[in-house]
This record gives sequence, C-alpha cells and structure tokens, in this order.
Amino acid sequence: MVQVAQLVVSGAAIGCVYALVALGFVLIFKATEVINFAQGELMMLGAFLGYTLIAIVRLNACYVDSSMFGGDHA
Repeated sequence: MVQVAQLVVSGAAIGCVYALVALGFVLIFKATEVINFAQGELMMLGAFLGYTLIAIVRLNACYVDSSMFGGDHA
C-alpha cells in the first residue's frame, strides 16, 4: 500500500513538471509567435545541476529543492 502511495505522488509530481513545461511553451509561443526550444535545454541544465548536487556532491535534497524556489537555508 505504501508503494502505491509513493507511485501516485511520484506520478503527480512528474505530471506537474510536464504541465509547467507545456505552460511555458504556450506562454512563449503566444507572446512571440515563435517556437522556442531553448526552454527544454534550460530544464535539462537545471535537472543535471540538481542531480550533480544531490548524487555527486552529496548535498541534502532539501537544500537543493529550497534553493530552486529561493527558500531560506536556516
């Protein structure tokens, strides 16, 4: 039962990320009438930076998440 809850939360989180990326594509296209694929590249860069900080540098994931949203590290 715990695994089902984890899968539901994980799926909802990934779905939210996909929705935000799609919303960004729509906003840029409506404002400029040009399809801008650089947004996906910046998302990949942020994901790689987050992975590097968590897996290689062994930084706590809470610090990485809060720094993405401009949170306080206290």
